[in-house]
Amino acid sequence: MSAWERLVREMRRKRKSFVSLADALGTSKGNINHWKLRGIPQKYMRQCADFVGCTLEWLEFGDSDRRMPLDEALRVLAEHLQAAGDYDKATVVALFTTLAHSPHMYEVVHNGLAALHLGKPPES
Repeated sequence: MSAWERLVREMRRKRKSFVSLADALGTSKGNINHWKLRGIPQKYMRQCADFVGCTLEWLEFGDSDRRMPLDEALRVLAEHLQAAGDYDKATVVALFTTLAHSPHMYEVVHNGLAALHLGKPPES
């Protein structure tokens, strides 16, 4: 299975659209459609992994664990927070508050990442 096929499978599983992927990557849906034939360009690989909440290694090579490590998930959240509007900042603060009291840290962070990637962040 190729990186493109893994990306498409995860996007379907998480009900994410190609339009939202194009918006998140700052490119066009047409450009993304070309990836079916030529594969995902290396410069977009990390952003694609972040978009679907998987590890870069899983997206590129298909290793057995597709879950993003907690430290990597926190890095993604921190990067998002720097560019986020007030709504997303409140979402991240709520996520970290929940995380501090949760025995299921990974699931909380994973669900928070999924919520933040549902659409384009609101304009600040």
